[in-house]
Amino acid sequence: MARRFKEFEVVRLLERQEGPGNYSLGEVCVVPAGETGTILNVFEDGAAFEVDFDLNRSGGSHIITLRPDQIEPAA
Repeated sequence: MARRFKEFEVVRLLERQEGPGNYSLGEVCVVPAGETGTILNVFEDGAAFEVDFDLNRSGGSHIITLRPDQIEPAA
């Protein structure tokens, strides 16, 4: 049986993710494997999750939509 994640659960990223950062500056945001984030939304009964990663620890964050096989419980 697959693990059921819930909104506001803290999870760990299993594989590095790369995506747009600051659009106006042309920056790319990289979220390394092992980074922890908080699930904000659960889609399609757990088929995907919107996860918020606090990358610079000073108020900035990066939100990524991930599949369940890309995350694990942080604890």
